[in-house]
Amino acid sequence: MAEQKTTVVLEEILRIQKKQLELSRESLTLQKQHMAMLETQFQRAEKLHDKAESIQDKSAALMEVGRKTIALILPIAVALTLFLTWLVLFR
Repeated sequence: MAEQKTTVVLEEILRIQKKQLELSRESLTLQKQHMAMLETQFQRAEKLHDKAESIQDKSAALMEVGRKTIALILPIAVALTLFLTWLVLFR
């Protein structure tokens, strides 16, 4: 009788362990899928970051060209305005 009870308890323990193992496998599979998804998202984020850096570099170059252009054109425009004002008022 005691031996039969022990066998039943051991079989129940074995069944529970098998169920735990099955759940662990499912959990591991889900973790692997999640990790793959995170890796894909990380790669996309890196690509977006690289694109953003490229755009910022181009923007900085354009701003520099704009600053140099204004530094060149503004004095000429002021000089021409002064010259035209002198022509209109004093001639």
